[in-house]
Amino acid sequence: MVPYKVKSPVQIRFVDNDMLRHVNATVYYTYFEVARGHFFDEVLTGADWKEQQDLSIVIAHSEMDYKQQLRFRDEAYAYVWISSVGTKSFEVSFLLVKMDGGEEVTVAEGKATMVCINLKTEKTLAIPEDWKQKFNQQQV
Repeated sequence: MVPYKVKSPVQIRFVDNDMLRHVNATVYYTYFEVARGHFFDEVLTGADWKEQQDLSIVIAHSEMDYKQQLRFRDEAYAYVWISSVGTKSFEVSFLLVKMDGGEEVTVAEGKATMVCINLKTEKTLAIPEDWKQKFNQQQV
């Protein structure tokens, strides 16, 4: 079972498809970016994550493995969860699936290492304790 907290529907736009008539590989990162935003909105509710003006999160590393093609009319979803938490960084994992005959089929999976930074000094910061607590509670 995938240890997700947030399952987001993926809107596949016509423009996402390339001349080979499938969703271009680079667009998958956009799907995960949107799903990651939904994840933070849901999991960090009450943590004032948007109001902390000097705090931001940046991607230090990301990777993705592609399993199957995704096409314009596919019904797709992105699962997002925190797979590890350190002192100043955490890892967000993703799973992109499409529906095929009533079953979810994995289309892509990946992860991103996110680092907390101070926007004014551009130095790394410790992950806020309330975030860590919420990340630990997010698994189902």
